[in-house]
Amino acid sequence: MTAQIMQIGNRPCRIYGEAHAEYLLLQMTGEHELQSMESAVTAIAQSAHHFLFAAIPVESWNEEFINHIRSMNISMNIPETLDGIRNEDIPKLACYADKEANPLYPVPALWGPEKLEQMYHLVQEVSEHDRNRNSEHPGKAA
Repeated sequence: MTAQIMQIGNRPCRIYGEAHAEYLLLQMTGEHELQSMESAVTAIAQSAHHFLFAAIPVESWNEEFINHIRSMNISMNIPETLDGIRNEDIPKLACYADKEANPLYPVPALWGPEKLEQMYHLVQEVSEHDRNRNSEHPGKAA
């Protein structure tokens, strides 16, 4: 399936699919992802549904997206850390999360208990006492 180029805002977007589509799929893409877009579009086109797929290029979409999420979190007063996570609870929490988070469908990455423990430590609220004991990594638990 070949792409049509259409200007959306100030971005030249690749549009794949049919004008009478049942579904609209929007994908923010970096330049390197556009090179491999054809195989994904071919797979989607083989479905029984009519679709319109728009690949919207962004220069550094991860940074743009993360900065947008951070500003939304600030505007809604969402904290950067979670109160009440104790070091001794993290292994058990990670084990529970591992059992809960293994889907039966493809996902970009599966994390095991070790990686999940690291994530709990990243979001763990740290007391001033712990912060002072861990001068190498301020803001992280000792």
